[in-house]
Amino acid sequence: MEELTEEVAKACEEEGERLIESFKLNIKKSIEQILDGVYVDLMPHILSDAWLNYRNVLRHELEREYFSSTKWIKSEELWAKGVRKALYKEYSKELTDARVKDLEETIKVLKEDLTRARNLFNRY
Repeated sequence: MEELTEEVAKACEEEGERLIESFKLNIKKSIEQILDGVYVDLMPHILSDAWLNYRNVLRHELEREYFSSTKWIKSEELWAKGVRKALYKEYSKELTDARVKDLEETIKVLKEDLTRARNLFNRY
């Protein structure tokens, strides 16, 4: 077997470096294409998927806590109705008080609007 001359060794090294640089360039282009796909195709869904995952975890936790013995949770509409009933049963006074306060605030705002409208009407 022939020994490598310095000239042949240098040529091999240069060829190796050229191949590595070519590989780097190709892999960089591939990665950019993949990331472009991620940003274009995936990014719009990340927030909604995260919210759905959070909602499902919360829903399962509520099911385990309040509705473990019931069978009607399979329907989304019935599930929401059951949650409202359970929350009202547990916190009826707080919810009623809060609802009354909301209605009183609405009445106050409507009275103020009516007073402003009357004042404006009386100017003309």
